[in-house]
Amino acid sequence: MTATLTPPAPRADRRPGGLPAGPRPADQRIFTWCCVAMAAHILIDAYVDLRPGTSPTDHPVSGTVPVLGLAVLVYLFGRVRAGVAAMIAIQLGLAALIAGLAPVATLVAEGRFTPGPLSGVVGTMVGAVLVGLGATMLWRHRRVGGGRLRRWGRRAGLVVLGFAVFNLVSMPVGYAFTQANWSIGYALDEVPLEPPFERVDLQTSDGLTIAAAYRPSTNGAAVIQFAGRRADHEEMLARHGYGVFVLEPRGRHDSEGDPPFVWEGEADLRAAVRYLQSRPDVDDGRIGGIGFSHGGLLMIQTAAREPGLLAVVSEGGTRRRAADHIDLVTVTFALTSPMATAALAVFSDSQPPPPLSELVADIAPRPIMFIWAGPDEAGEHVATHYFERAGEPKHIWNIPESGHTDGLKTRPAEYERRVIGFFDEYLLGPAEG
Repeated sequence: MTATLTPPAPRADRRPGGLPAGPRPADQRIFTWCCVAMAAHILIDAYVDLRPGTSPTDHPVSGTVPVLGLAVLVYLFGRVRAGVAAMIAIQLGLAALIAGLAPVATLVAEGRFTPGPLSGVVGTMVGAVLVGLGATMLWRHRRVGGGRLRRWGRRAGLVVLGFAVFNLVSMPVGYAFTQANWSIGYALDEVPLEPPFERVDLQTSDGLTIAAAYRPSTNGAAVIQFAGRRADHEEMLARHGYGVFVLEPRGRHDSEGDPPFVWEGEADLRAAVRYLQSRPDVDDGRIGGIGFSHGGLLMIQTAAREPGLLAVVSEGGTRRRAADHIDLVTVTFALTSPMATAALAVFSDSQPPPPLSELVADIAPRPIMFIWAGPDEAGEHVATHYFERAGEPKHIWNIPESGHTDGLKTRPAEYERRVIGFFDEYLLGPAEG
C-alpha cells in the first residue's frame, strides 16, 4: 500500500512561496533605526540647536508630537502586511526627503556646521534609505499569481494610491517641517547698509531682538518694507521723501527667534510701527507698509489688527490655508492645505491665525492696495478674492506680464506712479493715527 504525502498547509503568517505576510525582522530593524535617526533630528532641532532668543521651553509640541508619531509608525510597521508596511516606509521617506531641504540648504548656503543642519543631512539620507526599503519590500512581496491584466491593474492602483497619499499627507507634512525650520534669509548687508540708513535693534513684545535699518524721512511719512531688502523699492520711496524701514525676519541672520513661516512675523511688524511712531521725522503716525509674497500676506494680517498702519500695499500675496480661498482652479491646494496647516501648527508650536479672507475686512477704513501678476502667477489671482472682501478705500492692479513680485521691474514708471500716488494720497494728507 502506497502512502500519500500531503504537503503542509501554509502558515497563517506566510504567503504562497514561503514569504512572510508581514515585514521581515531585518526590515523592521532598518525601519526602526531610521525612525530613531529622524527622531534624533527632531529632538536636536527642538532642544539642542536653538536660535538666539529661544529656549527648549519654546518647543513643547514640535519636540514631542512628531516623535510620538514616529513611535506609533514603528509599532504599526511590524503589525501590518508587508505591502502596507512598504507604503509606510516610502511615504515616511518622501516626507523626510522634503523636510531635509531646509537644513541641507542652510548647511550649503550659510555653512552652519551646527547639530541641526548636520542631523538634517542624516535625516535626508535616512529618507532615501526608507524609500529604498519600501521599494525593495514591494518588489519582494509582489503578487505573481492571477492573470496579467489583474496583476497590472492592482499595481497601477497601488501607484495611484501612493500618489494620493503623498499629495495629501507626506508632501504637506514635509513641506510644513521645511517652512517651520527655514533659516536662510537675506542679510541687511547684502545691499550695502550705508548712510543715510541707520542700524536699529527692534524689541518685540515676545522678548526678541530683531535686526533692522531705517532711512529717515524727509516728507514726514515712513513706509515699512517686508520681507527682504529691495534696493529698487527703497530708492523709489526715498526719491519721494519717504522714510524706509527694513527688517530681517526673526530667526534669520542677526534677528533672534525661530525661523518665520507663513503666519509668523506680526510681532516684528508691530515693533516696527512702535519704533516709527517714536521718530521725530515721522509726523502724526504717518506710517505705511509694503509687503512682498508672504510679506504681503503678513502685511494684511498685521494691518487688520494694528491701527498704526495707515496704508498698506500687498504685492504677490497668495494664500496660507484653504480657508483663505477655495476655487476649482486650486482644488489640489484645498485638499492638501488642511494637513499642511495642522502640521505647521505642530512644527511651529503655534496656532493658525484667522483666515486672511476674514481679516482683510478689518483694515477699513484704512486703505489697502493689491498688486498681482500673471493671469495666475503662483496663485496670485487670489488677490481679487481679498479685494472683494476688503472695505473701502481699496485698490487693485494686475500686471499680466509680470513675474512674482516683479512689478517694479516690469513696469517701472507705472508702478512708481501708482504706488507713490497711493502713499501720497493716504499718508501725506490729514493723518488719522
